[in-house]
Amino acid sequence: MSYLNKRLPIFPLLYFRIFLGLILIQLLARYFYYDWIRKYFIEPIFFFPHFNWDWLKPLPGNGMFFLFLGLLLLAIFIILGIKTRLAAFLFAIGFAYQHLIDKSNFLNHYYLVFLLCIILCIIPIPDSKQITRIMRIPRWSIWLVRFQLGVVYTFGAIAKMRPDWVLEAQPLKIWLLMNRDIPVIGEYLTWNITAYFFSYGGLIFDLFIFPFLLYPKTRKFAYSIVLFFHIITFLLFPIGMFPWIMVFLTPVCFSNRFHY
Repeated sequence: MSYLNKRLPIFPLLYFRIFLGLILIQLLARYFYYDWIRKYFIEPIFFFPHFNWDWLKPLPGNGMFFLFLGLLLLAIFIILGIKTRLAAFLFAIGFAYQHLIDKSNFLNHYYLVFLLCIILCIIPIPDSKQITRIMRIPRWSIWLVRFQLGVVYTFGAIAKMRPDWVLEAQPLKIWLLMNRDIPVIGEYLTWNITAYFFSYGGLIFDLFIFPFLLYPKTRKFAYSIVLFFHIITFLLFPIGMFPWIMVFLTPVCFSNRFHY
């Protein structure tokens, strides 16, 4: 327990707080830019609620617009370190509410966003005006964030350990065919061997990238692979904000010296 309670510089958590807030703003901006608030919550007359959450309904009138404006304000509070833990808690509740209204809008990284906000509520991170007095935090608070990121990669690997992914390279064959019109490389994306390369490459990446990020001698190389992997997946597959969430939050795994 003394290892986990040892106090370390706060800088990794400041990085986490600021970049999580920036990611939240970008995520919310997509709702406004693509008019998803109207399309998902105001225009539909029927919803597919998650199990036991059928009593949740969208706010009447323009209420959902005001909800998302409130979430945007809370994300700004998180970035600035204003009532950080309360802002993260309220954001988690509001974001979970809109997510539970209709499961047809489900994206797994929305669940990750919720968990990261809950972690921000739990860890003893001070507000900006308190930082000069509280410059060190217990080691467990940093490792809790790292653990959550490691869970994402580990369970990503476990999810890929199934026959359709390993033996049939599915759904990679279908996904890659959607990009066959890309200049120069489009033809290669139609090859069976390319689908298997992406299939096994994704499995190996998810399985080993987290321990390689934690080990100091392989950390820089591992992060370069993180950048390459997530940028490629962003360009080829419509998976929303997830690649950028991992790109910008993974440096929390770096040593304390990296952050100051």
